[in-house]
Amino acid sequence: MLMRYFLCLLYCASLYGEQRLALGLSANGVSSAAAYPGAPLILTARLFSASGEPILLEASEGTWTAALSLRISAPDGSSLDWYFKTDPSPEAKVTLDDKQSVQLYWLLSPEDAAAVGPGSFEITLVADATELASAGAWNGRESSNTVQVSFKPEPDDWTAEQLNQHWLSLSLYHQLNGDNAASLEAVENLLAKQPESVPAWTRKGEVQAASDLADDAVASFQKALDIFYKSDPKPTHPPSEILGKLNELELRLLTAPVP
Repeated sequence: MLMRYFLCLLYCASLYGEQRLALGLSANGVSSAAAYPGAPLILTARLFSASGEPILLEASEGTWTAALSLRISAPDGSSLDWYFKTDPSPEAKVTLDDKQSVQLYWLLSPEDAAAVGPGSFEITLVADATELASAGAWNGRESSNTVQVSFKPEPDDWTAEQLNQHWLSLSLYHQLNGDNAASLEAVENLLAKQPESVPAWTRKGEVQAASDLADDAVASFQKALDIFYKSDPKPTHPPSEILGKLNELELRLLTAPVP
């Protein structure tokens, strides 16, 4: 669903030749997330030029991310403010175009997520640079898609989708906090429950690659591909993301200097 949102923005901008900042938002990797005890909440935002034309993001003072704010709505319509840690620290300015986009994270720890209590919430990302943009920089106002987040008690019987979302979000949370060992442990917990999970093997490869374990990462990505093609020998849509990660790693190994 999130990909459809991106494609719609791109199509509309190209149709009218409009220079427009586009924002996409997901919660734990999806547009409607369920968070269970022990899991974090990770909001992932992608900012890009919908038309491909260059867009400069720069503030007259401070950093351009001061233009970004999260709007969190409770079921009764009231506004909330949760303590998110942001990652990574942004550059002072950035130019978006047909090749360059920006991805940012907002992290709510498992402890802070548990403190929210049960309930469903809506979250939207707003970019408003009308009063802080530097001369020549983007000075408009745009909003992302709205994501749904539900904090729920731990289910009695976990579905495969729930297990994936729970453990993969925990793995990413630890990695973004610089703890690759804990990130890999979360993936291993998922694989112990779902040894044929393509997302789990892919995530394992990502963590291994980030830990400079290139050979192990190649093996994990290859395992993900083997499982994928075993279940769907002639897919309509090939696993391009996994193939891209695998090709990048294999190229790195081929071009690595010989000790």
